[in-house]
Amino acid sequence: MSKNIKNIMFCSFLLTAFLGVAQETANGSDVNSFIIGGGQEFTESSVFVNSVAILDVYTIGGGGGGGGTVFEAGMPFSAGAGAMPEVWLNYTYRPIDPNDESEIFVRSSHPIPAGIDIEARVIEVSSGGDFVDRGENGNFSIDENNGKIVKSFGAGYTDDGETNGYKIEYTFSNSGTESLPAGFSIIYEIIKK
Repeated sequence: MSKNIKNIMFCSFLLTAFLGVAQETANGSDVNSFIIGGGQEFTESSVFVNSVAILDVYTIGGGGGGGGTVFEAGMPFSAGAGAMPEVWLNYTYRPIDPNDESEIFVRSSHPIPAGIDIEARVIEVSSGGDFVDRGENGNFSIDENNGKIVKSFGAGYTDDGETNGYKIEYTFSNSGTESLPAGFSIIYEIIKK
């Protein structure tokens, strides 16, 4: 029995000794508590992050796997009269200089044949994301020249997918029997002011 008591006392002594010299636990939320080991030197560094300008387009019920034809940014488009979908235009923009402003323009990839008219207008703006509504009011024609659809804005984002950003309605009219050129697409672009 005394041997067991001696072993228990010895183990208690060792445990107490180890606890007395154990490394303290650093409090990660208090920078002043990082005093463990070494000198208190520091090294300065700087990081250069490129600007980010991303645009994406989702059709109503189509881009997210809905029942309609998928109409996604970068894909060619062809349509008959009245068949152009409404879309949601999403963007993310972070300029290098926080004071920089940009605008969003829209144009066609090819000249539009005589007799065909494509118009667009912003009909709704979401409340998600972190951006200020700067969409142009009223209809404007789309052709191969840049047409401003969103006025000057700074850093921000609209969130992604349907119901986020700017809802754009297209009106397509064809007074003759013309068709859009092969590979025709509508191009959105963020351009720095």
